[in-house]
Amino acid sequence: MKDFFKLREELQTNESVDKAKSAVQDHDMDADHVSSHGSQHVFQGTQPDRGTHIYHVHDTNTNKTHHVELDHGGKTMSHGSVSKAAGKSVSAAAVKAVHSHHKSEMSQ
Repeated sequence: MKDFFKLREELQTNESVDKAKSAVQDHDMDADHVSSHGSQHVFQGTQPDRGTHIYHVHDTNTNKTHHVELDHGGKTMSHGSVSKAAGKSVSAAAVKAVHSHHKSEMSQ
């Protein structure tokens, strides 16, 4: 059985994800939640073509959404390249999630 603190934490996380999803859907209606890392929530966006992956990272603390466009040309990108594309506003944990998701998408 879950204790009060665990239930409260899950509720706060769910509310935070819902808030982030609402903000991201202003840019991309079909974005899907990938993962959460503190106040940053990673969403996979609509893919414009087979050579590009789009990710949206929404920070609920700043209420800003950062768009990460991976123009990979059909090849898996290195972690450094993904980090550079993400920029300094995206946390290391969120960059790692984007990179991991990108690699799994490329292996399919």
